[in-house]
Amino acid sequence: MCVRHLAFVLLIWFPAVLHAQKAEQPCLAPQLHGGDFIPKRETYPHEKQLIYTCDEGYKPTAEGWWATSTCENGQWSPKPQCIGSPTSSGSNGGGSEHPFATIDKCGDIPVVPNGDVVQTGLRSLKYQCVNYYKLEGPDIVVCYRDGTWSQVPTCKAAFCSVDTNVYPQLKSVGVKYIKDGESERLECEDLWLTDHFSQAQCTDGRVKLSRCCNRLELIVGDC
Repeated sequence: MCVRHLAFVLLIWFPAVLHAQKAEQPCLAPQLHGGDFIPKRETYPHEKQLIYTCDEGYKPTAEGWWATSTCENGQWSPKPQCIGSPTSSGSNGGGSEHPFATIDKCGDIPVVPNGDVVQTGLRSLKYQCVNYYKLEGPDIVVCYRDGTWSQVPTCKAAFCSVDTNVYPQLKSVGVKYIKDGESERLECEDLWLTDHFSQAQCTDGRVKLSRCCNRLELIVGDC
């Protein structure tokens, strides 16, 4: 009976483990005829995005003269591909495609408020947002041969602020910052025999405060 039970557990467990392992397979560098891509690596982790452009006479299968592709479980989606295109009918109206250029050709580095350049390449920049901000858009910005930058990301606020001075039930300790999707216990005024706290939950930039609860109520989720 125990053997049958063990076999049943293994039958369920092994496929789950294999699926979990398969769900985050890296990708090999794509084979791109008639184009170029960045960043250049031998392998890319799951969910990593690259940007590619095509040589003169070619264009990406997607709209425009540059495109992106994302590593999804060992496969590129959509698959990077450059197809033939007469140079006189370029989609950008200039008549020719725009491969990458070195970043000095594009002049000043784009400024991203609340963001920093964390990696500088020959033809690209990598951005990262400061703490409590979330990056929206591509983290890689490239320089094109016509002297323009590709799409620049923005850093969106991803936190809530709680000014404890304006809540009579809370101990006044100034402004507290809570990351979006997280919660924090804020100490309440000494109105009880034991310590009480208010649970502050930050969701999409909005904060919700619970009533003042004791530790036991917080532990069992009755607050």
